[in-house]
Amino acid sequence: MIALDYMNRIGFGEQPFLVYRHRDANHPHIHIITTNIQKTGRRISLHNIGRTKSEPARKAIEEAFNLVKAETAKKQTVPQLTALELLPAKYGKEETKQTITNILGEVLRTYKFSNLMELNVILRQRNVLADRGPINSRMYNHGGLVYSLLDKNGFRTGIPIKASNIYGAPILKMLEKKFAANAVRKLTTTQSARNAVSYNLTHSRTIGEFSSKLQARNIFLHFDKDIQGNIETVYFVDHKNKATYSNEELNIPLSDLDRLTSNVPGAEKRNSIDLRGTKKKTTARSTTSHPLLHFGTHSTKGVIDILLRPEFGQGGSSGAGPKKKKKRRKPPL
Repeated sequence: MIALDYMNRIGFGEQPFLVYRHRDANHPHIHIITTNIQKTGRRISLHNIGRTKSEPARKAIEEAFNLVKAETAKKQTVPQLTALELLPAKYGKEETKQTITNILGEVLRTYKFSNLMELNVILRQRNVLADRGPINSRMYNHGGLVYSLLDKNGFRTGIPIKASNIYGAPILKMLEKKFAANAVRKLTTTQSARNAVSYNLTHSRTIGEFSSKLQARNIFLHFDKDIQGNIETVYFVDHKNKATYSNEELNIPLSDLDRLTSNVPGAEKRNSIDLRGTKKKTTARSTTSHPLLHFGTHSTKGVIDILLRPEFGQGGSSGAGPKKKKKRRKPPL
C-alpha cells in the first residue's frame, strides 16, 4: 500500500514495478525497482525528481500512514558490541550475510592481525572463516576470497558469501594492506602478551591449567595442527589488547609447550579446517584414511557412499575383484 501510494505520487503509478522488503539494516525498509520508459516508448523525466517529487511524497506518506517523521526522529546512540561480546554465528538462526558482516566489521575495525591465518583464528571463535579455496584453484590463483559460517564441529555450512558482496568489500587486497599496518601496530603490545604467556607457561602443569590462567587474562589459545594432529603453531588471541600472536612472535618455542600438550582438550583437537583460508592437503604419512574424509561436511551416509566407491571395493583399479578365467588353448591338430 505504501509503495503504491509513493509510486502514484511521483508519477510512476502506471509503470510496472517490483517491491521487496529488506531487513539488512537496523530498520526494516523496502526497495522499489521500476523503469521510466512508458508503454508508448516515451520516457518519464527523472530530472530533479528527488527534490521535486520524492521528498514531498515521503513527507505526505509519513502523515498519511502515521510514520516516524525523518526530520523529528531522535537519533539514538546504540553502543556497539565488541567482537568478544558478539555471539558466535549460528547457521539458520539469522541471515547469513548480515551475521558475517556484523562479526567481520567489528573484527576488522578493532583487532590487529598480520596474516589471513591470524584473522581466521579470531573469526573462528565466532564461527566464521575467510576462505581462499584450494591451493592452485582458480579462486586462489586470482586472489579470490569468500566468507563462510562454521557449524559446531568446525565445518563449513551454508552458502559462502563473496568478499566483494560484503559491506566494505573485505577482499584479499584490502586485507593485505591491513596485514602490513597491523604488523607494526602489534609491536606496541607484543611485550605485555609475551610476559603474560611466559609467566603462566612456567606456572602451569597441564594445558588445561595453562589455558584457564590465560583466559583469566582474556587471552585464548588456538592450536594449528597438520592432518595427523601434530601441533605446528600455537596462536594466542589477546582480547584485551585486541591482537593475535603466534608462539614464534612471542618467542615461545613449541618445545616449551610439549610438556603441556599431552592433555589437549577434545575441543582443541578438532581442527579440520586450515585457517590459512585453504584446504589442507593429505601428506604421505596419512595412510589409514581417504583424503576426501578430511574436508567438507560428511554425514554417515556420505562416508558410506565414499567407502562404496570403486577404488574402495570390487571392480575398481585397486579392488580385488573376481579373477578372469584363462581360456584353454585348443590342442594342435
